[in-house]
Amino acid sequence: MALCLLLRAIILTNLHSGLGRVIRSLRIERGLKVESFDGVVDRTHLLAIEKGQKSLSLQTLMAIAHVLEISVSNLVLLARSAERGIDPQLLRQQDQRELGQLLRAGLVVVPTPSLQDLHGGAKRKRSDDLRKQILACRERGLSKGETSRFLKIARSTVDRHWPVEPSSG
Repeated sequence: MALCLLLRAIILTNLHSGLGRVIRSLRIERGLKVESFDGVVDRTHLLAIEKGQKSLSLQTLMAIAHVLEISVSNLVLLARSAERGIDPQLLRQQDQRELGQLLRAGLVVVPTPSLQDLHGGAKRKRSDDLRKQILACRERGLSKGETSRFLKIARSTVDRHWPVEPSSG
């Protein structure tokens, strides 16, 4: 656990350092002074970011990227490239392969659902999947007890998802 936290701190520190170097480099190459970021980020905070001494929020990153006239994704790509010492085109190709794998595996939904559609998150998805499995068992003629044993879940879970028969009368 402590090793994981240490590695995470090192990775984030390197990313902050790379991001800071890229921001500073782009700012200078575009001929922008620190004052160009007034109203976006405080001067001392920007300089600390450029030195890799401070982290920044996504909102601040987006604002800085806007002033630098670069997309956030390209800014982060260049930071990762600087951090690892790898050609950004090579990183982009790796990212493309990774994204392709995620899409083929069905792990990414395009277009991304709205927050309202994602309400409940992974827990709700598991619940929906479980409900489908329970209903499939019922359709195959299994009893509640058999369904519980077959799916290796509690009987109370089966009861919760088992549709109630309309009473005749």
